[in-house]
Amino acid sequence: MNDYRAVIGIILYYDDEYKNVQSLGFAHLTIGRNGHDRNPVELFKLLLGKMENEPPLQYEKAIINYLRKFGKIVKRTIRRVDFDQALIVLTVNKEYAFKAGLLKDPLSQNFRLTTESKAIALYCMKYLSEHNLSVGEKFIVVDCRDNTVYLSTMLLWNNEKLCLISERIEIDCGGDLADQEFLKFIERKIGSSRMNLISENKLQEIKNIFRSIKLSFTGIQSEFVTINFDSVDSQLRLCDNCFAISLVGEFGRSKYSQLRIEEKFSTRVLISRPPNSCTAILRGAVLQGLNYANSDQAYIIKLEEENKKAQEFNNLLHEKYDGLQEKYDD
Repeated sequence: MNDYRAVIGIILYYDDEYKNVQSLGFAHLTIGRNGHDRNPVELFKLLLGKMENEPPLQYEKAIINYLRKFGKIVKRTIRRVDFDQALIVLTVNKEYAFKAGLLKDPLSQNFRLTTESKAIALYCMKYLSEHNLSVGEKFIVVDCRDNTVYLSTMLLWNNEKLCLISERIEIDCGGDLADQEFLKFIERKIGSSRMNLISENKLQEIKNIFRSIKLSFTGIQSEFVTINFDSVDSQLRLCDNCFAISLVGEFGRSKYSQLRIEEKFSTRVLISRPPNSCTAILRGAVLQGLNYANSDQAYIIKLEEENKKAQEFNNLLHEKYDGLQEKYDD
C-alpha cells in the first residue's frame, strides 16, 4: 500500500475568524471552490508540549475539530462498519474523542489510549520478528518525524510484550526544519517584499513540492548537509547486543538519511526500514487494537468455560441433594 494513500490530510482550513473548519486536507488542496485562499492550521498537536509563544487558537479546539472531520471521512469511506461497536485507538485522551462525536458515551469501553512510540515499537517488533528477532533481544527505533526525532530502546519479552529500556527526544531537528530552511532560501533569492506577496496557501504548495524533492535527495556531495548522529550512537552504546535499528517516519524515508545511517552504523548492527514506515503509528495502533480484542475474546471464552464448570458443579450438587432427599423421604 502506498503510504500517502493511507494518510488523511492533517491541515485544518478555517474561516477568517478561525471559528469554523471549512475543510481538511493536504497542501495541494488549499484553494476554495471560489478560488479564495483559506486559513491553514497545522502542527497543532505540538501544543500538547510547552511553548513560549502559544498561538491564539486553543489546541483542544484544533484537535477536536480535526477528529470530528476525520471521523466523518472514515465513516463515509468505510460504510459496512457499526462504529458504535468499533474499538477506537488514539494517541489523545478519550475526552477529545467524545467531544468530537467519535464516542457516544464519555465512559465508553470502546476506546484505548496509546502513545505514538508504543504503536511504532509494536509495528517494528512485528516486522523484526519476521527477521528472527527473539525474546530477550533489544532493538532501537529511530522515529524521524516532521519536527522531532524520537529514539527508543525496546526489549522483547514473552508473549510479544515490549519493555521500554530508554528513550530520548531530540526537538527541532525533523523534516520541517528543512522545510523552513528551504523557505528562507527562497526568500533570500526573491526578496522579502516578493515573499510577503505569496499567500499562505501558495507557500503550502511550495512546501509540498519541496517535500518530494527532500525525500529523493541523496546528499552524495557531503558538503550539502551535515547530520549529527551522536544521539543514535549514544543509544547504541547503551544497548548491549542490539539486534537492529529500525528507521521509521516520513523524514526517515529520505534517501540521504538512510544512506548516512547505513554508512555510520551498518557495520555494528542491522539497519531495518519496515515497509510503509510513514504509517507506522497507524499500523501499530491497529495491532494494539487487535491485541486488545483478542485478549478480550480470550477473557470471554475463559469466563464461559468457568461458567460452564460452575453450572456442571451446580447440577451435580442438585443431583446429590435430590438423591439425599429421596433417601430421606424413604
